[in-house]
Amino acid sequence: MNFIVISLAFGSLIAFAEIFTIMRLEPSRNSVNMMLTAICTFGTVFPYLFQVTATNEEAFLICVKLGYSFKLFVMLSFTTFLYYYSGEKPPRWLKNVIIPINIILLASIYFCEYNPFYYTYFELKHNELISYMEKGHGPLYFVMVFEMVFLMGMNFFIAARALKKLSVKKKKNKFIIILAVSFIGLLSMLLNLVVDTRGVDLVPFAFIFISGVFTILIAKFDLIKEVDLAKNQIVEQTEDGIVVVNEDHDVLFINDAAKGILSEIITDQTDKDVFIKNLFDKEEYVINVNDKNLEIRVSDIKAGEKSVGHIAWIFDMTFINKYTDQILVLKDQAEKANQAKSTFLSNVSHEIRTPINAVLGMDEMILRESKEKNIRQYARSIQEAGNTLLGIINQILDFSKIEAGKMDIIPVDYDFSTTLNDLYNITVSRLGGKDLKLEFNVDRSVPSKLFGDELRIKQCIMNVVNNAIKYTDEGMVKVDIGYTKKDDSTIILNVSVTDTGMGIKQEDIDKLFAPFQRLEEKKNLTVEGTGLGLNIVQRLLLAMRSKLKVESEYGKGSRFYFDLEQKVADWEEMGDFRERYRQNLENEPEYKESFRAPDAKLLVVDDNRVNLVVFKGLLKNTGMQIDTALSGFEAQKLVTEKEYDILFIDFRMPEMDGIETLKHMMEDENNKCKNKPAIMLTAEATSGAREGFIHEGFDDYLSKPMKSDDLMEMIRIHLPKEKVLPTSPDS
Repeated sequence: MNFIVISLAFGSLIAFAEIFTIMRLEPSRNSVNMMLTAICTFGTVFPYLFQVTATNEEAFLICVKLGYSFKLFVMLSFTTFLYYYSGEKPPRWLKNVIIPINIILLASIYFCEYNPFYYTYFELKHNELISYMEKGHGPLYFVMVFEMVFLMGMNFFIAARALKKLSVKKKKNKFIIILAVSFIGLLSMLLNLVVDTRGVDLVPFAFIFISGVFTILIAKFDLIKEVDLAKNQIVEQTEDGIVVVNEDHDVLFINDAAKGILSEIITDQTDKDVFIKNLFDKEEYVINVNDKNLEIRVSDIKAGEKSVGHIAWIFDMTFINKYTDQILVLKDQAEKANQAKSTFLSNVSHEIRTPINAVLGMDEMILRESKEKNIRQYARSIQEAGNTLLGIINQILDFSKIEAGKMDIIPVDYDFSTTLNDLYNITVSRLGGKDLKLEFNVDRSVPSKLFGDELRIKQCIMNVVNNAIKYTDEGMVKVDIGYTKKDDSTIILNVSVTDTGMGIKQEDIDKLFAPFQRLEEKKNLTVEGTGLGLNIVQRLLLAMRSKLKVESEYGKGSRFYFDLEQKVADWEEMGDFRERYRQNLENEPEYKESFRAPDAKLLVVDDNRVNLVVFKGLLKNTGMQIDTALSGFEAQKLVTEKEYDILFIDFRMPEMDGIETLKHMMEDENNKCKNKPAIMLTAEATSGAREGFIHEGFDDYLSKPMKSDDLMEMIRIHLPKEKVLPTSPDS
């Protein structure tokens, strides 16, 4: 047995010892990468032992193929280890490029008998020492050589770069050794190419030497001790400067960050030495040098009770001023954006609510004056639809409450048949010309009067039904409403909306409730909507301790449903909701004013003539004397000619708005109404509007569209008591 075989056998034992040594370590990324390197080393050396002793070509080739299966990956795993060990992350291309190349190389080696890409020819030879292969090298062989040389060179430069950065002597020595063994691996590969080695491959022997060195480093010198690695990397890689001195203020250690900071502010070495010594004068202080704002913190290094040195942390705080300025700019931009949003909401609120005020006001007069049953039923439907629309506008426009999570739930007693009838009338109108059947299946035994937030419940059901109608072109939309009794005062209202529309893909269901999210946008370009409907429903239901759920099959349809707890105000069964609604209309008492005030004098200022007609119409039977003005200028003139009991002033008017109008009135010495109550009339729907108007000098605030009862109550509060007369002697 010759010394080459003995060396390879001994080398296999060394590689196995390295594997065993690494197995005893705590698992970590470094130990895993080192383990892969050790396994690949063993897988390279051990087959080579049998390769050099092979007696026939078949056995020889088997050993060659097995050895290459590991040999090609030794350098890749070691390079990966070296990157992480030096505190760097290996580039993504490393594995993405090398692994595919190695797969191609292995394929050509495994089938080398049938292709000339790796070996152009080969023949088994024997000399006095070993069996070896006389071969011709194909193009892929030189690709393998280039890859190995390239990776070994990379390892050399990674170790050299890390060594240059290090200040800790112990770790520096480890990298010097790594640098040396990397050079030995590179040298063995180059010698294989340029020296006649009599058939001996020097690379496995280089791997044996490297494996032995690393086994000693791991076992005796804690090469892969994660705590020390972490400490060293934190010290080296932190962006804060660290300077360590002994009791005589001799510098023991200074990290790269401190060097960088000092080099930026001091160029002369003498000045730098003086600066470092002066660092330790105080425990904590701030200095400004060359436009650098540095915060210094000093602490003692102690061995027991004795101080053996000092450590100074240098924090570069210059960026704070920079980012503070940026934050102030962003804050200003945010405030402007918020103001723009508020202005937008105010404008939208006014533009939408002003015509609704006119519609509902005129409708109120129809209800008061008409005696015809059909006309009153039509007018009541207009009123309920308008009020529902108004309620939705109030909720959507008041974004300040939604964003702050302050959507208050306001429970009231409500007639469930009226709610359902309103829902039916509104949703039927959404069908348009679609070949679609809308079906309401309502349990007749549902209690007639419930206690809850009617407006929000109505909005939830309506949004879900409208959503079903939008995405269903033919077939049916079915609304099922039932209940289960919870206790003597509570029911669980069960609401389900089923459609035969396009359905929803399972992967899209989670997107349903995201704001401004519409599914399959290209497919549904002609479908109107903002993508807010279901998001609002879910948020409202969550506020009422419920949740909207969905079941859907793509291409067949969907079912949306929720269960909502409601208190019962009257257990009487509702029956047919449409019939009950008609009965309620027939039994509705005739409207009658709550008081009269023939001596009262009111001034109403509004640039919209219809609004003035509505205002006077709502108070027609009270006997009040009402003057109107179409502008602030006209109103300013009227208050100098006549004393009014109450001033009603619209907010948004051209040339002079309501606030300016009141201000000019109060400044006019000839004003006969200086101490009279002023009420702001406005379609402003945003939160905080009332407080803002009172701050500007108004006594109260009345939102458009005006409700008759609210208007009467406002007048009763502010009118002198002696002018308020009962509508009949027994009142």
